[in-house]
Amino acid sequence: MENHKINKYIGNDKPLEIYSKSRDQYKYENFALGFIVKDLGPYLILQTIDDYGFLDSYTVMLKSDISKISFGTTYSKLFDRYVEFTKESHLYDPFKLKEQYKQFKTDDFLTLLADCFAHEAAVSIYTTAHDYVQQGRILLIKDGLITLNEVEYSELNGFNDVDENEPIPIEKITAMDILSKENFLFDRFS
Repeated sequence: MENHKINKYIGNDKPLEIYSKSRDQYKYENFALGFIVKDLGPYLILQTIDDYGFLDSYTVMLKSDISKISFGTTYSKLFDRYVEFTKESHLYDPFKLKEQYKQFKTDDFLTLLADCFAHEAAVSIYTTAHDYVQQGRILLIKDGLITLNEVEYSELNGFNDVDENEPIPIEKITAMDILSKENFLFDRFS
C-alpha cells in the first residue's frame, strides 16, 4: 500500500481494519483492528484492540506488508462503540500499556528493538520466514539478527516443542508486538 494512503490514517481516533499480506499463499488475509500511532519509515506503530474493545498491544508492522486499510465499515463502527464504552468506564487499558509505551524510544525500528532489549521485555515477532509467531525476551541483537529466548518462553507456558533459540533475520520481520497483554503477563509472572 502506498505511503500517502497510509499516512492519512496516522493519529485517526476511529478504529481501522489494517490488513496484512498472508503467509499461506494468500489463502487468508490477516488483519489488526486499531489505530496507527506513529510512522517509523518502513514500519508503523499500531495500537491494537481486542475483541471486546480493550487495548491489546502496541505492534510494529511493516508498511509493505499492508494490503489495505478499511475505515468506517460496519465492523469498525461497532468496535468504535466498544472502545468508547471501555474508555468511558476506565477499562480500556487495564495493564497500563499506554504508560509503558511512553518509556520506549520510538525514533526508528532498530532503536526500538534495542530499547525492548534494554527493558528486558518479552516480544512477539512475525516474519516472512515462518507462519507462526516467535516469542520471548531478546537475548541478542547482532549482525542483522535478533535472538529471542524462545526456549524459556515455551517452557514457562507449558510447551516443550522449542528446543533452541533460532536467530531471526531483522529484514524478515513483518510485525512485532512490543507491548501486549499476553507478554505483559509473561513478564510479570515469569
